Amino acid sequence: MDLKAPNRKIRVYIVAGYTQNKATWNGSISISEQLREEWNGSLESVSYLPWNSDWKAQAEYMWLIQDRREDTCPKDVPVNILCGYSYGGGYGAKKLMDHCLARGVRFEHVILCDPVSRNPLGWLGKWWVKIPKNVKNVWLLRQEVDYPRGCKVTVDPKYTSEAGIWMLGSGHTYCDDNPAYLEAINKAIVHSLMGTSNGIPTRPLD
Repeated sequence: MDLKAPNRKIRVYIVAGYTQNKATWNGSISISEQLREEWNGSLESVSYLPWNSDWKAQAEYMWLIQDRREDTCPKDVPVNILCGYSYGGGYGAKKLMDHCLARGVRFEHVILCDPVSRNPLGWLGKWWVKIPKNVKNVWLLRQEVDYPRGCKVTVDPKYTSEAGIWMLGSGHTYCDDNPAYLEAINKAIVHSLMGTSNGIPTRPLD
């Protein structure tokens, strides 16, 4: 696709699942490559990130880019889209959102595919993902075919709009290969490129 709106610098981050790594082909790598091919340069970048990346460092990098562009060329400040599958959604993406919140970095869309949280208390803990207020829209895809299953996702409606919940017919292992995941990401990209993202008006973070 070649769909570009003026002054929209879209950066997409794909966070992989627990058993996925860069040495083995997987659904998250496949999505990353399909986005690069299909969007034909309309995206500024597509990044593949393991679920256990250094999220503090990643957030710092994103803030450095944002801060420099705000000073030198405000129209080029990145519009961020974050996608996560399994632990990549329930743990990795959550960590990145929280570290970015502390730095004033926003996400226009967050797409979570059967997100699995990682509670240090194990089964005694609470299993959900609370979306922080630096997220404008959240998309959730879940399945009830087998275990593990996506955890509960909560938002503060003052800051974040829920784009909806899609129920997938595939088991957890194959959720990132489900066409609905890529379809949701593409829809979010279209909204961001055209500047037509649904959701509530942006509010101050503090």
